[in-house]
Amino acid sequence: MALNVLSTKGSRFFILVLICIGIYLAIIYHNHSNPHQAIHYSSQSSIENQLKIDIQPIVLNHTQASKFKITLESTQNPDLSQLDLLESTLLTNDKNTPQKPIHWTLQTSDPFHQTGILTFPPLPPKSPIISITIFEYTDRVFTWNLIPVD
Repeated sequence: MALNVLSTKGSRFFILVLICIGIYLAIIYHNHSNPHQAIHYSSQSSIENQLKIDIQPIVLNHTQASKFKITLESTQNPDLSQLDLLESTLLTNDKNTPQKPIHWTLQTSDPFHQTGILTFPPLPPKSPIISITIFEYTDRVFTWNLIPVD
């Protein structure tokens, strides 16, 4: 009896619709549970006063900590072990609301090269633009346009 019901054209269509709805809901759930992590934000660089800075956003959203990969390279003599990014960096949004970093995780280091992850609190909701300012030797400002976060 059950096979007769499944063999009708209408029943096959109904099952196909249910499968499509299930796939659609799974995609929506996956995208909603992982906001902005799949978005690739461009890296930026600055070379001034014997210091090269490369910065790449890793996580940018208002529900979890914002993270940036930062690489510092001395092009001449400055000893990078003296820099304190926790004290010399600010994140601001379009309303100039400042946020200090909460953690610096050093991944590689020697006196002339450093790479690590700089972590900030979650972004304020609906921030369309953010900037990172690093106050070392000269002020460096790195800005990204974001998709507004709901």
